[in-house]
Amino acid sequence: MGICKPDYFDRFQCIAGACSDNCCIGWEIDVDEERQQYYRTVPGELGDRLSRMIDRERGCFILQGKEERCPFLNRENLCDLILGLGESALCDICREHPRFYDWFPGRTEAGIGLCCEAAARLILGTQEPVRFVSADLEPEEDDMVNALFEARETAISILQDRQYSVWVRLCCLLYYLSEIQNGLDSGSPEEIHELADEYRNAEATVMDYREQFTAEDGKLCGDLICTLKTLEFMDPARPGQIARLEQFLEDPEAFLSVEQKLSELTGAEEAVYEQLAVYFIYRYFMKCRQDQDVLGKAQFTVFSVLFIRFLDLYRLNEHGILTLEDHVRDAVAYSKEIEYSEENMETLAEIFISQDAVSPEVLDRILHVIK
Repeated sequence: MGICKPDYFDRFQCIAGACSDNCCIGWEIDVDEERQQYYRTVPGELGDRLSRMIDRERGCFILQGKEERCPFLNRENLCDLILGLGESALCDICREHPRFYDWFPGRTEAGIGLCCEAAARLILGTQEPVRFVSADLEPEEDDMVNALFEARETAISILQDRQYSVWVRLCCLLYYLSEIQNGLDSGSPEEIHELADEYRNAEATVMDYREQFTAEDGKLCGDLICTLKTLEFMDPARPGQIARLEQFLEDPEAFLSVEQKLSELTGAEEAVYEQLAVYFIYRYFMKCRQDQDVLGKAQFTVFSVLFIRFLDLYRLNEHGILTLEDHVRDAVAYSKEIEYSEENMETLAEIFISQDAVSPEVLDRILHVIK
């Protein structure tokens, strides 16, 4: 079976105790059955701890204290299981996190998730367009799946076309995937193939223009942010942050001032938002083979990039500076709260269908007032 992965995949390395946002704190850690059976054979004091610290009914480690620390995370924030037994002793989720996989009959797709600060630093710190490394890929037996792979390839090429601003590229993505949705709805792989060819070989279908940011646009941005208020958050401070962000976005003078500051920076930020958009499309686009919702993947991508952009703008307004580490913190926070919550992802998918605040038309308007 073939494999496809982004070119940074093999460069990922956990930074262990140096991580400021440890994935062994505050996360439920499932223990696969094979590891549970192995842990029962571990002798001595470590074996005793393993027998006491696994909830056999739920199949997970029993987290400790108010911080909900993994019981094997020591005071130096290092893993006692690795220190005592080696990395091969880790359960599946600890060994693989933040890597993710998607399986098809003819290929496996792999990536690394934004919820990890080391992964986010690797993804967002790359200035060159990401390339996808593949080997031994075989065509799928399903013509529609093959057409969707081609459609995703074109979507990524649109997002990486640097002769246009990233916001124009995101507009093009919305238009393109709305047409791909029509092809999927009609059950026509041929139509999807034709659209992929057309958009791959054409100039941008959206004029590269900007409109003046008005109070009405601030209200649109605020309403977009408000859609998150219905979600469940890990961090109890998150609702307050969203409220302050909403207030900031609804002040056109403050928004325009900080937008001007950001536009005067080096331009590296364009690459950051491009990498985010490509990440979301690569990771989520092909899930449309199950839910038949291509347009929702475009909405999720644009929504996610805009929200992280707004977090960046708010940070720049508050502190007067914006660094790669700031981008990383904002992306990680969003990913942890949204991507890694099944409930929140399901709620957002419903919101994209039902609420005008995140409709393709509103997202398009907001993209046209971003500098």
